[in-house]
Amino acid sequence: MAMLMCLCCSSGLFAQGLEGQSPLDIVKGRVVETDWVAGKLVVRIDDAYQPDQITLFATRDTKITKGASDISLADILQMDYVTVQYYVNSFAGLRAVSVEVRQ
Repeated sequence: MAMLMCLCCSSGLFAQGLEGQSPLDIVKGRVVETDWVAGKLVVRIDDAYQPDQITLFATRDTKITKGASDISLADILQMDYVTVQYYVNSFAGLRAVSVEVRQ
């Protein structure tokens, strides 16, 4: 049990307030829309059988990268290919933990 607590604290997820949240999910696809003021990112999911869109929300704690560089939500363009790790927040929708923009 002590080992589990140590892992949670050292992973950074505990510090971000995710200890009571559902596990992280991953979505990959192309950006359809961004709204950096609202922190909104809409991604068209890559699924040949059931194409869909998902709306995620970034916070100041969301880690956004392109290659080895940290970037802001405003730097993400339509049609950029992204991989997003997120969790479901019952009050605030889908919260992005990390966004990786593929080059």
